[in-house]
Amino acid sequence: MSSNCELLAPICVDAVLKIIDPLTATNVDLKNIRIVKKLGGTIDDTTLVEGIVFDKCKPSTVSGGPTKITKAKIAVVQFQISTPKTDIENSVIVKDYQAMDRIMKE
Repeated sequence: MSSNCELLAPICVDAVLKIIDPLTATNVDLKNIRIVKKLGGTIDDTTLVEGIVFDKCKPSTVSGGPTKITKAKIAVVQFQISTPKTDIENSVIVKDYQAMDRIMKE
C-alpha cells in the first residue's frame, strides 16, 4: 500500500477539496466521498470521478451502441412512475343455468 501512496494521496486530497466548503473549512463529511472497487482493475487504474457513476448497464458497443454520452439528461426518480398492478384474484362459481343467464345479462 505504501508503494502506491504517490498515486493515491493526490487523489484523496483532491476528493476532499472537491467537497469542502472553503468558508467553513473545519469539518468534512467523508460520507460524501465514495470509493468504488472494480474487479479486474489495478491500483494504477484509479481515477477521481466528479459526479455520479452508473455501472449497472453497459452500452452495446458491439451492435453499434454509443461508447460515450455527453450532455446527457438524467432523471433520478425515487417513486414509481407507473401505477402498480393489483394483486386481486377473482373467481366466480356458477351452480345452475339461471345464475349463468343472470351473469350474462349483467
